[in-house]
Amino acid sequence: MTLNGLPTETLNVCVVYDFEDGNLNNWIKVGKAFKNQPTFGDPKFLRTDMKFPTGFHGKWWISSYENNPFFGAATGVGSLTDVGSLISPAFVIDVPIVTFLIGGEYQTGQIGVEIRRYNSIVASFYLSLSTPYMKEMTLNINETLLGSLFNLHLIDNSADGYLMFDYFNLVKDSCICDCCEKLGMEKGSGSKYFIESKSITSFCNSTNNPPDNARFSQKLNDYTSFRCLRDWLSDRPWLSIKLVYLSVIDGWSSQGVFAAANCLVSTYQVMYATKESMWRYIKASSGHNVWYMNMFKDGSQRQKLNPRIEAQHIKFIFINAVDNLNFCFRVEIYGCSKYTCY
Repeated sequence: MTLNGLPTETLNVCVVYDFEDGNLNNWIKVGKAFKNQPTFGDPKFLRTDMKFPTGFHGKWWISSYENNPFFGAATGVGSLTDVGSLISPAFVIDVPIVTFLIGGEYQTGQIGVEIRRYNSIVASFYLSLSTPYMKEMTLNINETLLGSLFNLHLIDNSADGYLMFDYFNLVKDSCICDCCEKLGMEKGSGSKYFIESKSITSFCNSTNNPPDNARFSQKLNDYTSFRCLRDWLSDRPWLSIKLVYLSVIDGWSSQGVFAAANCLVSTYQVMYATKESMWRYIKASSGHNVWYMNMFKDGSQRQKLNPRIEAQHIKFIFINAVDNLNFCFRVEIYGCSKYTCY
């Protein structure tokens, strides 16, 4: 359950604000910034031709600069000189840890997020550097205040910068996914139940990195690893996994980095099938078939599917990489057997 724009004095949710209803009903806007919010899709990526996407979750997110409030809207922007804030409806925080995605352009002034109780700031985070791609941040709430009503204040008091914000949620045990266990891509753990090593195949037209280089990883824990020299001509390299059972797939985590080289995958496609001859693309939140990798070498990127898919075959097809010579890819799939999930 997601709260989004609904005011409440009781709360039994994990994700408080993900903006996926496409509006800011019951929010208060102060000043000129944050016009026509939330923002749909990734116009910033399309407008600036960045190598990596903004990093939002789902289809909608908040920006004090973007002006793209619905699918098909002409990509536009506001003014960097506009300042203002957005104030959420009151909601209950009953756990000591909250997380959210945040980024933006910082030069001067104050840009960030504040959690307030009776208009007093109890926790806050402000940008000190420009971060064009959103990162997940964590704030701690004083345990003596838990159970109280709070408001989020999204702040852009900078005349030459902007804020990006998304996916504010509470970290609680009851939010554990009901169908998102690791399907066994890490070496040994669970692989005999969901994935067998012989069922991981790949294609790369490099003689130095044959398909059997796709493997359960011993050094890179929690991921299956695949590396290929980038000389593929017209054929796209791919990594394919056949699951032991027809499964419900909740998503995957991926990272394109290799310890000895800068070979970050930047774009890729994902296909799935219940039978190997019936492949379909998994579309990204933009509605297109192309997925974008995280830019940070020290972390993976989690992609959650909504709705989930049923599949026995998953294939990752690699389109582009930052390095001009080679690329590499690590992945873990999340889900559960179709016969035990529901």
